[in-house]
Amino acid sequence: NYLKNRGYRVVSVTNADSYSYQTGSVSYRGDGQATAQEIAAIFPGDFNVKKSKLAARKDVRVRVLIGEDMIPYKKVFMEDKG
Repeated sequence: NYLKNRGYRVVSVTNADSYSYQTGSVSYRGDGQATAQEIAAIFPGDFNVKKSKLAARKDVRVRVLIGEDMIPYKKVFMEDKG
């Protein structure tokens, strides 16, 4: 809901391939760079923004990976359930 409440369309929510990511990142493909930078800016902390081929799904332009550095902000996300 954190992104939906800010006007972004969320296509899917899944678990990462590992739970050992220390920091978050926002990956984009095609013309998604501006959106990726906007999304990175609304999260607390520093998110790395990088160009990527992403998944095979054509409807996914931007992917957000939440890292362990977001644990201190859990309350912010929980309060933003909508």
